[in-house]
Amino acid sequence: MSNNKELPNNWLIYIPNFRILETAVVKKVDPSLTVEDIKEGITWPGKFFEMINVERLKYLSHDSNTLMYSNSMKIIFNSSLLPEYIYIWKIKLRIYPYVNRIRKYVVKCCHWGYSSNNCKEKDTCLRCGNNHSLNERKAERERCANCRKD
Repeated sequence: MSNNKELPNNWLIYIPNFRILETAVVKKVDPSLTVEDIKEGITWPGKFFEMINVERLKYLSHDSNTLMYSNSMKIIFNSSLLPEYIYIWKIKLRIYPYVNRIRKYVVKCCHWGYSSNNCKEKDTCLRCGNNHSLNERKAERERCANCRKD
């Protein structure tokens, strides 16, 4: 290996978004404000934060089983830090770090990331990983249903 400190020409440098962008949640935002209204009226202390995107968060209404807009906003900043608070039309609101929801685990196939209503996979036993339901326990030893290791 040489002591040359330059990277080879065919290498690409990649920095993941979570290293350069920070996502925040702002709660108790007036529901009558549109995203455009918020973008127009938003300010924060310090000039070193640049806003990339704003979107209103949604929730699933159990009454009508539809997605509804909440009073919370998700804001993406071009920074690895977050301001402590922001102002929306001179109303001071605290900022909280945004944490992604844990993806669902599908009992039928033992996979992650989608709803069991949409599952078209075969039944997979949670305990042994074979293609049968958990109720039809056939194997003696337990192993991971995804990677098939003991």
